[in-house]
Amino acid sequence: MADPVEEYLADAAALERGRALFIGTCTGYCHVEGRSNGDIPNLFDGEWRHGGSNQDVFQTIANGVPGTQMVGFRGVLPEGDEDIWRIVAYLRSAAR
Repeated sequence: MADPVEEYLADAAALERGRALFIGTCTGYCHVEGRSNGDIPNLFDGEWRHGGSNQDVFQTIANGVPGTQMVGFRGVLPEGDEDIWRIVAYLRSAAR
């Protein structure tokens, strides 16, 4: 699938879904919006440990990071890869 982040950045419903997924899936377990949480990075400061392109962030969310607490979410979210892209778009929008 092509990178839909720019499209989702202009779509309020997609950003809201990305935000809701992030809050329900990511902040519920590890990531705290706006700050680091021990070894868990702040995802809103624009510093990316595993590559900063949209595709890199997508791959990190989809596949996880071996040897860390970050599990992969591919095949877990209700709308699959589309939901992962919505989370990437939300992270981009919130970091601006």
